[in-house]
Amino acid sequence: MEPPESEQPVPPEVLAKLEKLMASLMYSPDVIQSMSIDEVRREISELGLDPNIVKKEIEESIRIIRGRVDYMVVYEVTENELSTLEKGNPNTIFLNFAIFLLSIASSFLIALLTTTIQSDRTFIIFTIITVVGYIIGILLLILWYRGRHSVAELIRSIRNRIPIDE
Repeated sequence: MEPPESEQPVPPEVLAKLEKLMASLMYSPDVIQSMSIDEVRREISELGLDPNIVKKEIEESIRIIRGRVDYMVVYEVTENELSTLEKGNPNTIFLNFAIFLLSIASSFLIALLTTTIQSDRTFIIFTIITVVGYIIGILLLILWYRGRHSVAELIRSIRNRIPIDE
C-alpha cells in the first residue's frame, strides 16, 4: 500500500528505531503488561518517533479485510413489543391444548366404537370425555386460528414505521 502523495515517506533511521521498539514490545509481553500507556508514549518519544507514524506502521502490519455494508435500517421497538416478540405468539398454548384434547377425544371415540363396554357408568364417562374433549378442543383450535397472526402483525407494524421508498 503506497502512502498518499501529501505524506512524507518514513526515513530509514526512524524505521530502524520503530523496528527496535516493535521488537522489544512484541517479543517481551511481560514488558508490555508492566508498562503504563504513559511509559509507552515516553519510550516512543525518547526514540524520536512520531506516535502517529508508530500507530500507522502497526496498523499497516495487520491485514484487515472488511466487507462494507451499503446501508443499515434500524427499527425502534417499545418495551411491550420486545416482550411480545420474546414470548412469541401467546395463542400457541391454545393450539397445544387443542391438539391434546382432540387426541384424547379421538382415542376415547375409537375405544367407544371398537369395544363393548359392559358397565353403563364406564360408557357414560367415556362418552363425556369424548364429547367434552371434542368441544373444548375445537373451541381452542378456533381461538388459536383467530389469533395466530399477532406476532406477524406486530413485526409488520414495526416494519411499516419506515416508508418503503427509503
